[in-house]
Amino acid sequence: MTATTPVASATTDPTSPAASDPPAAPSLVAWAVRRALLGMLILTIAVGGAAWLLHASIDPATEVQAAPAVERAG
Repeated sequence: MTATTPVASATTDPTSPAASDPPAAPSLVAWAVRRALLGMLILTIAVGGAAWLLHASIDPATEVQAAPAVERAG
């Protein structure tokens, strides 16, 4: 059995391409896309929730009573 294995020699050999490359940093574009998607998701939920609350706050009985009064005035 040899003292160095191919995996170990690739990481310890200063002339190998793997040893000279810096560790891979996350892509700035990927980060921006993830943030944009997260922001759009939050915005969609907020606007949908606000629209649902507005719709739920409208009393159908009040709306029916106000409609004939507008027709008589017109």
